[in-house]
Amino acid sequence: AAAVGSSAGGERGGNGAATDSTAAQAGGDVPAAAAAPSSRDVSGEGDVATGQARVVDGDTLEIHGRTIRMHGIDAPESSQTCRKPGGEVWRCGQAASFALADRIGRRTVSCAGTESDRYGRLLAVCRAGDEDLSAWMVQAGQAMAFVRYSRDYVGQEASAKAAGAGIWSGDFIAPWDWRKGGRLDRGTVEAVEAPK
Repeated sequence: AAAVGSSAGGERGGNGAATDSTAAQAGGDVPAAAAAPSSRDVSGEGDVATGQARVVDGDTLEIHGRTIRMHGIDAPESSQTCRKPGGEVWRCGQAASFALADRIGRRTVSCAGTESDRYGRLLAVCRAGDEDLSAWMVQAGQAMAFVRYSRDYVGQEASAKAAGAGIWSGDFIAPWDWRKGGRLDRGTVEAVEAPK
């Protein structure tokens, strides 16, 4: 794969589009390894939000009016597009949102964290039952490990990349570069290419 335009992700803004739990474009099950707990176990300490989650985008949830930024991951933005190997453009940001909404379904989500970002969102490890939702999103290829802030999901990303799962099935701009204006059609940053 080609190098990402910048290896360190930037913070993201708070403008996500809400997503209903509808048919995901992601498809497929993810191995149980994705459900492994994060090495940053903040359960039982700090701020906890529990309840029915509304998916704002592929890495942001809302529970009882509280906006939560999922720990350690960065998903394509809601309006972001990616390119499949044959050149077909697909709405990978929307697919990430749908995948997360479908994975959660009607299950109760619990998010635990100890700090907020500059937008006031709780930075948290979110679980549906025992499943770490950030780990699942990265393993499914619907998000990248946000290594600027955490290395907790690097193993899941390597597995997704090797399997050509989700965004790793074609070319895409890393979400942090996309937010800075990088686009596949403009060549403003180097695209992450599908593994050969």
